[in-house]
Amino acid sequence: MAEEYFGRAIRLVGKNINLDKSFYAYLSDVYLNFGLFLFETNKYQQALDYFRKSEKIKNAYNLPDLDMVYLNMAKIYFETGNFEDAQEYFEKCRYEMVTGKGQDYFRIPSLYFSYSQFLRTAGKDDEALALLQKALSVCLLNYGEKHSLTSRSYQLTGDIFFSRKDYQRALEYYQKSLISITEGFDD
Repeated sequence: MAEEYFGRAIRLVGKNINLDKSFYAYLSDVYLNFGLFLFETNKYQQALDYFRKSEKIKNAYNLPDLDMVYLNMAKIYFETGNFEDAQEYFEKCRYEMVTGKGQDYFRIPSLYFSYSQFLRTAGKDDEALALLQKALSVCLLNYGEKHSLTSRSYQLTGDIFFSRKDYQRALEYYQKSLISITEGFDD
């Protein structure tokens, strides 16, 4: 059903005779959103095709949110075991976010969560830990101590310490994760 509606949206956008920059911004966003739908339904190759269409338009017309296209392409490459391309697109995403929106941009934690999971798979726990510490810093700055993303930062950091058998530090991070998402729980 959703595929049908996205298809209709693309056809409707295609009928637009006013082909200004806003048309291409809308079309690139439709492609991005349809790619996200396909990604969530595990249709990775089709999703990648739509992300590439969005990327091409965003590059051609210097449109915003290219970072989100890169992030989702990186996730697909990671999910499908194409680690070289995953690394390339995680780095492209990080570059776009940091240079275009600043190192404290509110979406950076989501990038760092995914990128850290990739790095852990590649056996680079120290690099993953450094990214998670940056994610935590950005979460605390943008959202404060009581937020689901702050909690996720603590939890993923705890996972690294747990895998290193540093159970005391893992427990500290897990406790902070629980405190961060539980109302009235501060200890």
